[in-house]
Amino acid sequence: MVFPEGADYDAPHNSIAIVVMSDPLSASAAILRIVERARAAGARYVHLEQDGQNARFRFRHGAVLAPWGGSPRIDYAQLVARLKGAVGLGTRAIEHLEQRAFQVQIGGDVVDVQLLIQPGLNGEQVVIGLPGRPKGANPSLTDLGVDEESLQVWQMALRQRRGLILIGASTRGLAQRLAMAAAREIDAVRRRITALMAVDGPLPPGVQGVPVSPREGWSPADALRAQFAMDVDVVLVGFTPDEGLAAAMVEGALVHDKLMIATMPSRDAVGAIRGMLALGIEPWPLAEALTLVHGAAQVRSLCTVCATPLAEPKQALAPHGLTRSEINKAKLYGPNGCGKCGGTGFRGHRILGETAMISPATADAIVEGGGRRALAATLVVGGAQPLRRHGIQTACRGLTSLGEILAETPPC
Repeated sequence: MVFPEGADYDAPHNSIAIVVMSDPLSASAAILRIVERARAAGARYVHLEQDGQNARFRFRHGAVLAPWGGSPRIDYAQLVARLKGAVGLGTRAIEHLEQRAFQVQIGGDVVDVQLLIQPGLNGEQVVIGLPGRPKGANPSLTDLGVDEESLQVWQMALRQRRGLILIGASTRGLAQRLAMAAAREIDAVRRRITALMAVDGPLPPGVQGVPVSPREGWSPADALRAQFAMDVDVVLVGFTPDEGLAAAMVEGALVHDKLMIATMPSRDAVGAIRGMLALGIEPWPLAEALTLVHGAAQVRSLCTVCATPLAEPKQALAPHGLTRSEINKAKLYGPNGCGKCGGTGFRGHRILGETAMISPATADAIVEGGGRRALAATLVVGGAQPLRRHGIQTACRGLTSLGEILAETPPC
């Protein structure tokens, strides 16, 4: 396999950059390079797909499959042939899914790797996986952007016998990781926990998974209601809710005295509440069921090697409501690009969070229609720090860029 000198690629946000070489690279060396970049980016899978004659590389981070803006120009058939030869599959055509496990050594670590090849419409499809799970595979709430003060709020909500904890995040993977981290905070010996979700990895100790097989006349809402008749105290719901599932979540909290931990696609905590209302849930039952709402956003971290100080941080921060003291202390940096980060200026990710118990004022705002401004104001009064505010503080410490925060978080 040859990575041509000067090959055209632009590794955008979240991408895995494979170093371009001017000499032929063996299949084993190529896998080593790919695994190194996957681990650095926190990805679990790298997808190799055919794009015309060339190979296209994409990687999966949580539930997100992120494309490259421009992949290296590599002949796909030659690449697949060399990979198949390296794992003993020879030159025969693949008729069904083939999996090969092996290990590579990176620094002082021995890393388990899987090569998966299966037939597809456009030729054989290849996935390189890291089944050993990257570092941080079982994160805590603190690892996922929950600060110490917010952690106490979470723990208070998780001790309650009944209620609905709603997690809003822009990706299902991030929302599910938060739900799993919340389950780890619960005493699984004294409280029985079940999970209705298709998760990427093992469930926390003490959590019983409930398989949901789509079939005629049976939905996730039916599977959830079946749990209400069981001897279960806490139910995790990781499916994107429709009207029926959302109604069942509220029913579980209000009627069946269950503690429900559920996810909702949204950009922040307010969006999670409004998402439930948009599904047709009546405001009063929702206000009665909700006990805690959490919003989360994942942003890219600046590359520590090439981040560039901004010349005029005061001008950049002026429109965002910071005090003079905060602006004077700010250290804003922007992305530049180097070999370590694949030319993107970013390397790795960090998670922002906002947490709020549902106060009487928030419940009243929900009953009155759940306007964004009214809800946001009550959450702030209740102690929540908006995601954008959290993000701007993070940018002021030089950990990410202001542009990244403005792109990934809604206005306060």
